[in-house]
Amino acid sequence: MLDRYPPGKLQGIALEALTITFSLDASILMPELPEVETVRRGLAPHLESRRLIGARVREPRLRWPVADNLDEVVRGQRIHGLARRGKYL
Repeated sequence: MLDRYPPGKLQGIALEALTITFSLDASILMPELPEVETVRRGLAPHLESRRLIGARVREPRLRWPVADNLDEVVRGQRIHGLARRGKYL
């Protein structure tokens, strides 16, 4: 991803600009199934049995519409487990 920047031109570029660049490039790629399962297994011990304090939709262009009041609906709910269906957690 850095190959589009000429050598020596990375100096002075803000870290936020690089983060945005990586985020935009990464959004094009889809993770492989083993990567998604690895993330699920890594998150599960830290999230299971915890209560949600809210939700934020960062990408509204999902397969199905997300409720406008999602934050209100999930606040206070307990996470009983993390599951994966294909590449979705």
